[in-house]
This record gives sequence, C-alpha cells and structure tokens, in this order.
Amino acid sequence: MKICNYCGKIESDRRFFCKKCSGKLGPKLSKEEEQEVRNRIDESIEESVLRKGPDHLYIPDIILGTISFLLCVASFVCPIIFNLSPFIFVCGLIYAAIALFAFAPWAASLIPSKGRNVIVESGAEANPTVRDIIMKKVGLWYVMIFMTLVVLFFIFFY
Repeated sequence: MKICNYCGKIESDRRFFCKKCSGKLGPKLSKEEEQEVRNRIDESIEESVLRKGPDHLYIPDIILGTISFLLCVASFVCPIIFNLSPFIFVCGLIYAAIALFAFAPWAASLIPSKGRNVIVESGAEANPTVRDIIMKKVGLWYVMIFMTLVVLFFIFFY
C-alpha cells in the first residue's frame, strides 16, 4: 500500500503514480502502517454508519424488504389461486423473515455469525463490526434469490 504525496489517496503497491492527481506515490508502507491505515478506514466506515443511527434504513434495505414482502404475499396468494404446491407457503415464511431483517436492522443481530464472534477477556461477546452486518445483508440477498429460483422451479416443473 502506498499513499500519494500530493492528494493523500491510497494506492496499490504496484503503482508509481496516483490515479487521481498523477502525483508520485510515497514509499511502500510497513505492515504496521498499513494496518493503521486499514483501521482508520474501518473506523471512518463505522462512524458514518453510527452517525446515521443503527436503525437507519439504506436504499438496498428498502429494496430488499419491498421485494421480499411482495414475494411473501405472492407465495401465500398464488398457491391458493393457481392450486400450486403447499411448499410455496414455506417459501413465503422465509420471504417474510427476509423482509423483517431488511426493514428492522436490529433483527440482523439475531442471525448468528459463522465463527466470527470474538470473546473478549471479560467473557462478554464483542459487538459485531460493520463488515459483519454488511455480510449478513448480502447473505439475505443470496437467500432471497435462491428462494425465488426454488419457487420458480416448483411453479414450472412440479
């Protein structure tokens, strides 16, 4: 990792000149300096998220929640109207859960972190990082897409 001497932009080790201002980059940072820069970036991300509040809904959350809610309603209504498999009701419940997690950011803390929980010396569990929360939300998108493919499979091939 290198930092531009003129504008302060962070660049790759492979570059000699800044993409932003074309200025000459400084020397390669040591591992400690690089970790310090990464920590400052993480802190600024967390600060920007916390400034808006933990219950702030972002545009992707609203989109995910709306799509999941509509798919939930469709999963409950379509099997009755079109005499489809009752399995689609189960998919509707999963869509409802995804909509809850999208519209209520606090609910993301209910999803267990896969081996990412850190135990501090006092025995208390550390708070999840912003990255953990973002990865949980990305996972919800994947679950919704997968469930939609499963429903479409049952509609067309069952």
